[in-house]
Amino acid sequence: MTDLALMEARVRESGHAWTAPRRAIARFLCSTTNHPTAHDVLSAVSGDDPSSSRATVYNTLTLLEELGLIRVVRMVAGEVRYDANVASHHHLVCRRCGAVEDVEASEVRVQLRGREATAEVRFDGLCARCADAP
Repeated sequence: MTDLALMEARVRESGHAWTAPRRAIARFLCSTTNHPTAHDVLSAVSGDDPSSSRATVYNTLTLLEELGLIRVVRMVAGEVRYDANVASHHHLVCRRCGAVEDVEASEVRVQLRGREATAEVRFDGLCARCADAP
């Protein structure tokens, strides 16, 4: 998981200002493993920083992605979610509740035409909570 200090350093090194809205957005992303949408990010930070606008959220998410500080997780039907865990891993999308969970890369062996390969795999299944529910 990318940490807040690293995000600040990289944003400043890239010549961009580390504004209060950017700090609030980055802090939220570093604090969650829920793979939020841009709307989720805006909802979460608007209480802490009312100056955070929709444009600010989208521009900050784009900047953080360009700097390699967050990953974009593309879902079905064009939905985009954001992930501050930039380490190699996969995702499980719960077909019951829609939650997105990280799956460690070491838990999955990927082969292409019989040879080891790298990939970002999206699994559709049940999250731990739904799998344990009656």
